[in-house]
Parts: sequence; C-alpha cells; structure tokens
Amino acid sequence: MNPTDPDEVLQTILRSDEQLLWSGRPRPLRATFGGVSLIMIGVGAPVSLFVAWGLLAVVRTASSGGAATLGAILFGLPFGIVALTLATAPYWAYRKAQRTLYAVTSARVLALTVWPSTRSLQAIDAAQIGEVRVTERGSAEGDLLIRPQLDPAQGAPTPLVFFGISSVRSVEGLVQSITARTKSSGQ
Repeated sequence: MNPTDPDEVLQTILRSDEQLLWSGRPRPLRATFGGVSLIMIGVGAPVSLFVAWGLLAVVRTASSGGAATLGAILFGLPFGIVALTLATAPYWAYRKAQRTLYAVTSARVLALTVWPSTRSLQAIDAAQIGEVRVTERGSAEGDLLIRPQLDPAQGAPTPLVFFGISSVRSVEGLVQSITARTKSSGQ
C-alpha cells in the first residue's frame, strides 16, 4: 500500500460493515481561489511594511555611512515572512486539494487528506448529519456543506465541506438518502 495515496488509505479506513457509495476529489484549481483572495486581501500591508522598512534601513545606512543595524533588519523580517506565507497560500491550497479525497459510505461521510508524514480524517456518522447545503456553479459543480447536529454537551460542531466537486446535486442526494435511511432505522 502507498501511504500517500488517498484512494488506498481510504480502503483501510472503511469499516467492515460499510460500503463505499461515492468518492471524489476537489478540483485543485477551485481550491486555489481561496488562496488567491487571501493574497489580494492580506499581502498588501505586510509587503508594503517590509519594503518601506527595508528602504528606510537602506537610506539610514547610506546616510550614516555604516551597516544597517541588526534591529532594523530583524524588525522588518516578520513582515517579509508573513508576506511570503500569504503569497504561497494558493500553492499550498492546490497541493492540499491534490491530496484530498471525499467519500460517502453507507454509514458516514468522510474527508481524508494524506501527506507523506500525516493523514487527516474528518468524518460525520449518518445519524449525526444535520444540515446539508449545496452551492452550485455551472456544469453541476459546486460545494457541499454538511453540518452535524448540534450537541449542547460538545459545543459547536465542525462542519465538513466538500469543495469543488462535480455532480454536487447527486452527492447531496446520496448524503440525504443515507441520513434518511439511518434515521428511519432508528440508529
């Protein structure tokens, strides 16, 4: 088994009593849109501060005839790091989408992300599914938000979102059907 292949890892996660009804992956380019908006909103201020502070350090150094002070360099460095982090966000979103697999089984919905050293699994049992909401775009592609039922003892649950999947309405139908089947059988 390849431990970095989400399809192979999914087979090891399935319970013996559940069947895989659907599996799919997000469109990687769709996932990068969130990262692009992050760049547009968040990179301007850190880059501006980094450049302005760097220019100020260079001007002060040139006018004093000495080297830039360590304090000036260290103060501007965090702004450069933040700008670099935000600028690479679309790349990391694309990479994460390539390593993500969504699945609907007869008993639960799953979102699995596999990296070489770690794997992340988010699952909601069919009996715990509350709200299911679809955001559809052209060509039957869209996002599916699956929110667990609210349990006052546990606080606000984390929703599971299938981003950028094709045939989003048919996947919604599968999720609704396993929820209805589970609730009608009283599980």
